[in-house]
Amino acid sequence: MKNKKNNFRLLTISVFLHLISCFCASYLDMKTQSHWHLSEVNYWLNFFSWWSVQASLITVIYFIYRLFKKSSANYFDKVFDLIVINANVISISIFSVAIAPIFWGGKPWTATPSKGGPINIFFFVIDRKIFWWFYVLIWHYLTPVLTIIYFVRKKFSLAQTYYKRRELFLYSFLHPFFYLIFVLLRPLVPGAEKYPFGKSKYPYFFFNWIGGNKYSVLLWGLVAISVIFFFLFAFWFSTLFFWWYSGHKLKNLKTRKRNILEKSSSSEEIKHQ
Repeated sequence: MKNKKNNFRLLTISVFLHLISCFCASYLDMKTQSHWHLSEVNYWLNFFSWWSVQASLITVIYFIYRLFKKSSANYFDKVFDLIVINANVISISIFSVAIAPIFWGGKPWTATPSKGGPINIFFFVIDRKIFWWFYVLIWHYLTPVLTIIYFVRKKFSLAQTYYKRRELFLYSFLHPFFYLIFVLLRPLVPGAEKYPFGKSKYPYFFFNWIGGNKYSVLLWGLVAISVIFFFLFAFWFSTLFFWWYSGHKLKNLKTRKRNILEKSSSSEEIKHQ
């Protein structure tokens, strides 16, 4: 019972960091772009076009679901677990790829503050770029890692569960497919041009590529599905290996602790005899 409570506290901390990160992102938007308004639907369509925001939303919904449902024995729970884990794993991966050009002197493939300058954060004055790096590193590394650790500690046999039910891999496409359609259709909403992603109408360069005029709807659709399948295949099996490896290590650790306790109790019984 104590382990379950500790695990749930871990999920609670992760959800809290997800919410704080989303708040920091929208707060910086309002401070940087004075013509953007929280009351406009297009702002929120823009905001939820970022994968990390959707990963946060899914994790928060999962947390609320767990508040009301304690057991996790049915098929839907396993699917929900998979979607939450994949969303957080892919969040780490996308951000890592997006900022990779910085390490060889290039520009990151994601929107960053165009310029520095002071910004007021709860009566503290801090540079915009420092503030951005502070919360995005928490958002894209610490927060999803805590979420993944929650699932690793929740079960020792995650890998075995998903090896036995390989059809669960198909459910990995539910959220990415929805995300693809959502992002591609967002620019069609009247007024969407007021909230661009830097100089682009899409959050990531990949969408600029598949949404270009040089591809027919059928062709870019096939390309998009192929790319998503490839990356999800890689993410899913790398995640699966991580579950198996972590679960195996934790299970062995638990077994060793149990053996030590059994030996110590046996020694105590022999002494008393």
